[in-house]
Amino acid sequence: MSLIEVKELTKKFGDQTVLNKLSVKIEAGNIYTLIGKNGAGKTTFIKSLLGMYKNTSGKILTNLDTKRDLGVMLQENIFPTNIKVGELIKLHLSFYKKKADVTALLEKVQLQNQKNKLVDDLSGGQKRRLSFLLAVAHDPKFIILDEPTTGMDFDSVRNFIINIKALKANGKTILMITHDFFQIEEFSDHLLILNAGEIEENILMNEMKNKKVLEVSLSKKVNQYEMQNILYQLDDHIVIVTDINEEKFRERNSSYEPMNIKVRNLEVSDIFKKLIYIGGNSDVYNHSAD
Repeated sequence: MSLIEVKELTKKFGDQTVLNKLSVKIEAGNIYTLIGKNGAGKTTFIKSLLGMYKNTSGKILTNLDTKRDLGVMLQENIFPTNIKVGELIKLHLSFYKKKADVTALLEKVQLQNQKNKLVDDLSGGQKRRLSFLLAVAHDPKFIILDEPTTGMDFDSVRNFIINIKALKANGKTILMITHDFFQIEEFSDHLLILNAGEIEENILMNEMKNKKVLEVSLSKKVNQYEMQNILYQLDDHIVIVTDINEEKFRERNSSYEPMNIKVRNLEVSDIFKKLIYIGGNSDVYNHSAD
């Protein structure tokens, strides 16, 4: 079932269109990762989902109770001052009339030794862990995480991944903004590419992992051949999503010898590079060269 359905969402600030007829369905129990260049509209989209902005046009349909079913971790850590960690968690839970073992919650994010510490005295990484804890402590159905691991050390990131997998196993739906390739490959179900205010692609991670690419170095410019399959190009280096093997590719492009060709799996880093460099066919993930 669709937990949230966004239909032709448009948001303008004056004459500037930030979201342009954006449409997407968010299915219950899935983890979505939203990526895009700076200025693509990621923050505006998140704030629109949260009801922080009034839409210029379009609809956001959901059966969620936003006061009870929503958990949010923003980029900024926003805490009251002069309050202890344990007290803050109890205060947070009181808004939802939710009873929970505060010590057990703190253990999940490795903050049990900071229970009686003032929030102001926590390190940057500890504050990020506390922000994550507050986003999930009241057992929400839908969780939004904006760059959640920024400032976390390696152990904290590893602990975060364990917690995300546990939430997924419990049927939670998560929308996350991150630029960490490893995290996306580790637990995301969908990769949403936001470009110029629109969801340009909704990539199923399981399907993406089965795609092969040819990484090709050429002695000539690449804008004269195989353009329909080029994922991105950088100088004389191109990455092509194709179903043909190396031998057939060489046969079809024999006039471009010498070529150095490497066959490998499509990676999340390739998707990021497509956003940065020159992209080919926008439907290249489902395209067959034959």
